[in-house]
Parts: sequence; structure tokens; C-alpha cells
Amino acid sequence: MDTGPGVPPEYQARVFDRFFRVPGGNTDGSGLGLAIAQAAASRCGMTLSLRNREDRSGLVARLEQEGAGAMLGELKNRRAGVPAQPGI
Repeated sequence: MDTGPGVPPEYQARVFDRFFRVPGGNTDGSGLGLAIAQAAASRCGMTLSLRNREDRSGLVARLEQEGAGAMLGELKNRRAGVPAQPGI
């Protein structure tokens, strides 16, 4: 979490684009940080998402294992003796 200005809704779809910086922002940088973080997460089989905080200004970052729900379901099925389904 951070306490910066957040990202206006009209720019949220672009925050992971290389060299993108929210217009009018007063921060230094090249606009590569979030693109690099997303690429690193992807290489590790994870997804990175951001959302504006609801309790104050700023962002919340979330890092999740891709397919974690499907993998958990498969693990539960194995423990219950249910055969694996193709493609899982």
C-alpha cells in the first residue's frame, strides 16, 4: 500500500504500459517500474494488480499465483481420490 495520489480511473488500464506516467503527476521516473514488476510476476507464474485505496489516497498492490483456485481444487480432488481431469 502507498499513500500517493492513486491513479485516476481513466488511466488504470495503462499503468503497466512501458514508459507510461499519469499525466500531470509530480513524480520522477521513467514509467518502467510497474511494467518491470508485472513482467517479473508473469515470469514467476503470478499476476500483479493495482487498485485505488478506499480508506485514503494511494494504491493497493496485489500479487497472486495464477490458477491458484484451480490448483487448490485439484489438490482437494486428489486428496478425495477424484481422478484428475485433462487440461488441469
